[in-house]
Amino acid sequence: MAKPPLTPESNESEICLNCGFCCDGTLFPNAVSGPGETAESFIAIGLTPTEGSPGEKSGFSLPCPHFAGLCTIYASPRPWICGAFRCRLLRSVERGKYTVTQAQQIVHETKAMRETLRPVLDAMHADAVAADAGADTRNRSLLRRLQVVIGMLVRPEAGQFRDKYGKLLPTVLHLTSRLNDDFLPKPLREKKDYQNISNAADQ
Repeated sequence: MAKPPLTPESNESEICLNCGFCCDGTLFPNAVSGPGETAESFIAIGLTPTEGSPGEKSGFSLPCPHFAGLCTIYASPRPWICGAFRCRLLRSVERGKYTVTQAQQIVHETKAMRETLRPVLDAMHADAVAADAGADTRNRSLLRRLQVVIGMLVRPEAGQFRDKYGKLLPTVLHLTSRLNDDFLPKPLREKKDYQNISNAADQ
C-alpha cells in the first residue's frame, strides 16, 4: 500500500523534531513571549522567564528544559513562539528549494559540524574575548559565540589565534554561515561578508 503524501504540517514536524536549533541555545539565548504570556505562565510549565531589554520583549531562557534531543512537549500546551517560529529552512522547503529529505540532511550535517567544535568552543571563544575587550558576551547563543570567534579573524593579532585553532576555523566559518543562511529567520550577514572573512582566515 502506497504511503500517503505528507501534509505541510507533517513535513515541518519531521524537520523540526530532528533539529531543535531554535530550542537548544544554538541560535538564540532566549525566546520571546507571545500574546497573553507572562512570567507566571512560563514558570507554570517549568521555564525560566527573562526580562526584555529596552525595546525588546520579555520571554524565557534557552536552552529549553523540555528539549532533550527533541521537544518533549511538542504535542502539549507550549509557548506561542514554539509554534509560530519558522526558520529559513522551513520556508525553503515550503518554496520548493529543498525537499524534506534534503532539509533533514542539512540538519544532520549542521549538527555534525557543531559536535566537531563543541569540545574546543569554550576555549576558542574565551581566547577571542580575551583579545577583544569590547566583545559583547551577554548573548550566549552558540551562533553569537561563533561570530565572536570569527570577529577575531580580522584583527591584526589573529595570526597567533589562527596558529592555535587553524584546522578548525574552516568548520567555524562553514557552521556559522550555515546557521545564518539556513536557520535564522533573516540572515545577519550577507554571504559575501563571510567570503571576505574566509579569505582573511586563509592569509
